Amino acid sequence: MAAICPSSTAKAGGGGIPVDPLNAVIVEGNVVPSASARAPEAAVCAFCIQTQRRVQGEGRVHTEVSYFEVEAWDALARVCAQQVRPGVGLRVVGRLKQDRWQQEDGVRVQRVKIVAEHVEFQTPFVW
Repeated sequence: MAAICPSSTAKAGGGGIPVDPLNAVIVEGNVVPSASARAPEAAVCAFCIQTQRRVQGEGRVHTEVSYFEVEAWDALARVCAQQVRPGVGLRVVGRLKQDRWQQEDGVRVQRVKIVAEHVEFQTPFVW
C-alpha cells in the first residue's frame, strides 16, 4: 500500500497564516574531504559531514557511519567557505531538501541534502 503525504492545511492560531510542516534536522560530525567550498564571495558552499553511531545487536557493538551533503547559502556560505575544512567538527542545524531530476538516459534520480541555517564550529569528534 502506498503512503500518501498530505499537504498541511493548518493555520497558525486559526488565523490566516499557513503553518509549514516541520522540516528540521540537527547533525553533529566532522567535515570529510569532499568539501566543494567555492570562493569566499560565492553564494553557496557545499560540504560533506560524517557522523558515527555505535549500535549494539546480536551480542556485539558495531559502528554505523553516515555521510550527509550540506549546503550553506549567502552570508553563511561565505563564513563556511573560509572556515570549513576536512577534519573540522560541526553542528549543523537546518532543513532537508530533495532534488529530483531526469538524466538524459531517462533514469530518474533523487538526492536529499541538508540546507544549513545555522553552523557551529566545534572540536573535532573522536570516535
